[in-house]
Amino acid sequence: MLAPAFMARLPPSTGSITPVTMDAAADASRLNIRWCGDITYVPTSGGWLCLATVIDIASRRVTGHAMADHLRTELAADALAKHSTFAQ
Repeated sequence: MLAPAFMARLPPSTGSITPVTMDAAADASRLNIRWCGDITYVPTSGGWLCLATVIDIASRRVTGHAMADHLRTELAADALAKHSTFAQ
């Protein structure tokens, strides 16, 4: 299946790697301190669906998500907003 037209195209690699500067052990076991996110594309019978998630690093649970047919800023913002209501 072909990727949707709105999928990000990565620029050519420069060969340099940026080191991770955060201390991975600090606060890694405390809930709701560090999060990561992901956006994926899901093929459906009606076209592509974009799914954005917010994941708590300590519990490895999805704490916020949003779905849309576009890849605009509000998709990630909606996922983060749902995370905020979950975390309270």
